[in-house]
Amino acid sequence: MLLDPQTGELWSKQAKGAAGIEIRFPSSAGLAGYVIRTGQVLNVREDEDLLQVLSSQMAVALENAQLYEGTVTLKNYLVSMGESISSGILTLDQGYHVVRANRAVLTLFERGIADVEHQDIRDLLGPANADIACTVDQVYATHREVVMADLDSRTERGCTSRRHSSPRRHRGRHHALSTVSACKS
Repeated sequence: MLLDPQTGELWSKQAKGAAGIEIRFPSSAGLAGYVIRTGQVLNVREDEDLLQVLSSQMAVALENAQLYEGTVTLKNYLVSMGESISSGILTLDQGYHVVRANRAVLTLFERGIADVEHQDIRDLLGPANADIACTVDQVYATHREVVMADLDSRTERGCTSRRHSSPRRHRGRHHALSTVSACKS
């Protein structure tokens, strides 16, 4: 780095192509600015160690940001896929509360997402669907998939839907998969 006495800036040229790039910054900035202002020679070894530690931390932070971005992208993709299929997908936590419900489930329950998420599945099913609630209880107790073929479920409006249900447990979450075929009042 060289000091430009007319502007008070430190400058250097970096080779890039035939012309090169001129780099300029105030003489009060950075380690080079410190040396110009104070005239003190820095202990380069200590500075190299500090820069090595800082660059390692920056590399870890950058890698974490990239991993997080990839995770968010994958999550958005999976949510999009879940919304686009015609089978209902309902995810429950350990306390029977709805964590996620796709559009098909909302149609089945004739409710909006705010009326379904965080609700106890047994309350959502209601007394008219006690057989389905019993099967969900069985999945919680055994941690195994239970297949229920061709069930009639009833909504609050009295609409009956024929469906195939397969509640299962996967990675600590409980899922109920349903296929709605027809709704008849």
